[in-house]
Order: sequence, then structure tokens, then C-alpha cells
Amino acid sequence: MSELSIFNVGEHADRLNQAFQRPSYSNNLFDPRVEKAGESKIVILRPMPYIFDVAHSIVGKNFYVFKDLNGNYVYYDSRTTFNDPANNHWEFCPVGQAWNLFNKSTDPAVKARQKLIPRRTQNYCYVQILKYPSDEKLIGRIMPMAIPMEMKKFFDAMACPSEDDIKLGTQPVNPFDLFNACPIKLTITGKIVNNTLMRDWKVEKYLDFGKEAIFPLGAGNAWLPISQLDKTAVENHFKEQQTENLVEVYGYHQPSVEVEDAVRTWLRGVCYGVPGIQEQVDSWFPHLPQPAAHAVAQPAAQAVTQPAQAPAQPQAPANPAPEAPAQPAAPAAPQAPAMPQTPQAPAQPEAPAPAAPAAPIAPQAPAAPVMPQAPVAPAAPAQPAAPAAPQAPAQPGQIGIENLPV
Repeated sequence: MSELSIFNVGEHADRLNQAFQRPSYSNNLFDPRVEKAGESKIVILRPMPYIFDVAHSIVGKNFYVFKDLNGNYVYYDSRTTFNDPANNHWEFCPVGQAWNLFNKSTDPAVKARQKLIPRRTQNYCYVQILKYPSDEKLIGRIMPMAIPMEMKKFFDAMACPSEDDIKLGTQPVNPFDLFNACPIKLTITGKIVNNTLMRDWKVEKYLDFGKEAIFPLGAGNAWLPISQLDKTAVENHFKEQQTENLVEVYGYHQPSVEVEDAVRTWLRGVCYGVPGIQEQVDSWFPHLPQPAAHAVAQPAAQAVTQPAQAPAQPQAPANPAPEAPAQPAAPAAPQAPAMPQTPQAPAQPEAPAPAAPAAPIAPQAPAAPVMPQAPVAPAAPAQPAAPAAPQAPAQPGQIGIENLPV
């Protein structure tokens, strides 16, 4: 059996670094290549345990790759990396959630959108290079490698043989066992797929070197079985060769806010026009700032025009503003200054009884100044309550999304 690699393994780690904005590191991945279709190379490897953390001798994760609006590749590590079906443990992933909702749809057009969000799985481990015709200087080196899925399946078959194999006498073997495992023969063949040179991998056991691991640690760098070597010398050899922490460098990393925001924007486009799904996208990212007025599912072209419409809303308050200036016409109240005629009130002492009532009438004129209540019209700015229209953010109420379904 064989499997095609779906991306350039050698450049994967560097691009991943850029996506997560982590410090760059020298890319020491062992990456056997072919130069043209039909070319084949044979590589002999032996999987090596990670001496600093044997439990993580192999590190794997699920991730997505897509292009943002600027045409840049974005890598997004998925929490589904930690799913454990055996213990009914599921981690929530917004991209995985969209995929599952598409998958459950009975509408063929909606279901077909799954193809827009392909998930990839990659595994890493240290390998000892025993034979590599392209560069003999690497022979004997222990290097990290992004292994093809076919190699991962081969490891699984060694650790958990089928019932039929067990009946034939096959015993479970840890592929990283330095005493009872065996080297692996990789046959790599170039193949053109969609005008792109890809690699086809074939994995087999290779017993010519025996089951016991060998190292060039004997006198004169002679290759000797591990059982004939000093344990301390072997451990020092591993420490010198295994300089990268598999988990920290190649394992799951929490995406940065910038990456998550790019993923949210991308998902809005992927889910656009699918009622019942497009409205949920923002609620999958409750920790990100919610836009005051967003078009969850509008394509870029429409999204650009909508903000222009939004400013039109602020023009509405401009209408009440002119009305307020009309109220300055209340300066007609300056006629009230004519009220200074009330000073004629002194003449009123001649008829104190009627004059007194006339005075209260004057205060009623000040009631005209009460027209400042017109400024209360500026309370029309209560229309800013229109911004309350961002009740759309009420969508965050959907934050209570269930765990990723099986």
C-alpha cells in the first residue's frame, strides 16, 4: 500500500512558524525527495524514541490550511487533535463544527461545502538514517521527520497487529523499541497529480540490519549493536542528536488572536448563504471582539458596501440636529426680552391686585425659555440607541455550543 503526500513536508514547519508568529528555528526535518515523475529512491530508517520524553516519541495533530483575503496561507491547529473517542472525549473546534454541520445537511449543495474545509493530519518522530543515497553524510544521524500517514499506519500495525496476524504468530512490538523492533524500508516514487509533483510512499520491514538498533559508536566509529555499547555513550549520542522538543516545536499550538480572527473571517465566507449555520459563526469565537455591525455571511464585495450604508445611519442624527437649530429660532424668545416691559409692573402697584396676577403671567413667559426643553430634543440623540441595533451581537447568546459531535 502507498499514500501520496499532500504538501511539501520540508517547508511545512517554517510556514507553520509564520502562521503562529513564533520565533523561527532551523528546519532540521529529514525530508527525502524525488526530482521528477517516475524517479524512485530507497531510504532505510529506524524510528528512534525521544529520550527526553519517551511517551511522546511520536507527536501528531490535526490542522487546516487556507488562504486569507490577501492570498496568504494560514495554518490553524485543530483542538480535534485531542479527541479521544474511546473515552468519549471531544474537543470543540469551530472549523470542525462547520464541517459537521455541513455533513449533517440533507441539501446536497450544502453538504458539498465540506470540500472547502479539508482537514489534514501530520505526525512527527525522530528517525535514524541508515541508508540515503542522496546524501551519505546524513547516514547515522538521528533527525526529526514529518512521516507520511502510511508510515504511521505501519507503526500502528506493529503495535496492534490484526487477529489474523496474531494467529500467524505475530507479536505486538513497540516500533521505537531499540532491542526488538526493526528498521523500515521506504520506497519513494515521484508522481504527477493535478500538474503537481507528488511523492508516493511504500513502507516495508527491513531486517538486513537485524532487530537490535546499531550505532556508529564503536572504535573508529564502527557500527555496533546497542547491547555491545556503553549505555552512557548511547545516551550522550541521543542528547547530542535530539536537539528539538517534538511537542514544543511540532505539536499543537494555541493559535494567535490574529490567526483566529482570520479563521473567523474565512468561515463567514465558507458558511455564507446557509441559513442556520452562517448565523452561528461569530458565536464560535466568543473570546474575540464582536464587530459593532457585522455581516456574518456577506461576501467581501457586499461587506465592503455595507459599511458605507452604516455611516448613512449616523446621518439620521444629522436630521434632528437641524431641527435643534430651528429651535434656536426660539431666540424669538428674545421677544421675551420684550418682557422687560414687565418693568412696567412698577406701574402695577397702582392696581396691586390685578398687577400681581399679571406678574405670574410674566413667569409664564419664562416658561417659554423652558423651550430649552427643546434641547431635550437633542435627546433625540437617543437615536444612538439605534446603535443598539447591534443587538446582532445578541448572537453571542449562542455561545453555548455543544461539544463537537461524533
